Amino acid sequence: MSSGCTSDGVQGTSFSTPIASGIIALALHANSALTWRDIQHMIVLTSSRNGFTDLYSSWGTNGAGKEYSQVLGFGLMDAEAMVTQAASWTNVPTQQTCTTSTFTGSGSTSGSSYTTDIRSISASDCSSITYLEHVTIDISFSYTEYRGASEFYLVSPSGTESHLMHYRYDDAIYYASAGSLSWTFMSVHFWRESPIGQWALKFKSYRGFSVGELVYFIFCKFHD
Repeated sequence: MSSGCTSDGVQGTSFSTPIASGIIALALHANSALTWRDIQHMIVLTSSRNGFTDLYSSWGTNGAGKEYSQVLGFGLMDAEAMVTQAASWTNVPTQQTCTTSTFTGSGSTSGSSYTTDIRSISASDCSSITYLEHVTIDISFSYTEYRGASEFYLVSPSGTESHLMHYRYDDAIYYASAGSLSWTFMSVHFWRESPIGQWALKFKSYRGFSVGELVYFIFCKFHD
């Protein structure tokens, strides 16, 4: 890429998806027994920040010591490392799942202030679990106005923060009246962390809204 075949005008998923697909194809050529979860594990393990900086990225380190970005994921894929690892890779065990009970809360928020709802997952809730892969959360909420001005964050027991729903300008303009929604979100920012402990759902609205009812549950997929 440093040889001049790219420019500032080349960007986006239309450019990155074919490259990522090609790297995955090389890994599968080295080991045709790889599953989709094996591929995901290798991408997380071999990708790195590699000096990535831009105006929108918020980099952090999750509880498993892996750098991640709200915008750029786990960073730049490494084709050589992927193929090398694929050649000697052992398939990951069967994926385990755990679903929490439904949590119900309420609150209001305006401007830069957050409302936080904290819930705990105990070892008895998710037995025989080693670490996280995917975390899915279903959120149902009502709002008094400006749907697109609302934001949600999920914070793990390790303190890793995943920005589930961002402020959306056009959504706030065109959906300015009151309403309610039920949406499902998924995050991989908690990859290889333990699920046990206190989880926090943080929400706010730049335009101000009142959550008459906030209902959600956390559905975790784990490596056993």
